[in-house]
Amino acid sequence: MKRIKKLLTFLSTVILLTSCEGFKVLTIHNTSANEAKVTVRPGLDYSDKKQIHNYPNNQTSDSTTVVLKPDSSMTILSIFTGMMFNVKIKESDLRTDYLRIETKTDTIVAKSRNEILQLLNDDRTRYRRKTDKDKVMASSRNFGNIFIRK
Repeated sequence: MKRIKKLLTFLSTVILLTSCEGFKVLTIHNTSANEAKVTVRPGLDYSDKKQIHNYPNNQTSDSTTVVLKPDSSMTILSIFTGMMFNVKIKESDLRTDYLRIETKTDTIVAKSRNEILQLLNDDRTRYRRKTDKDKVMASSRNFGNIFIRK
């Protein structure tokens, strides 16, 4: 009986530890063959700027505009949370209220935090398990991915 209790305790502990995810990450991926212009308002914090290759220096406006090269990405949310279970990206986690993605063929505008999170489920920008698996490291409730295609 003692052995069964120890085994169940061990298994419960392992299950709880393997399901812990305290990070929340929202990334924009440019999988198209062309450049895409991404505007975020208010501008990104200094820690987020390091995630962007060729970030423009001395930008003082209230917005950040970045040109994403083909097959590149930028992170607009990357935080660690104290709560480890059932973590998902919420409106209150985002620091940006406006997102504009311009490509040669389309322009996507999200004018609120709620609209930015809706892009995670929009047919044009959502993660597609079969075709996007080579491009993304993780996709779950707390790892959001917005895709720019065509």
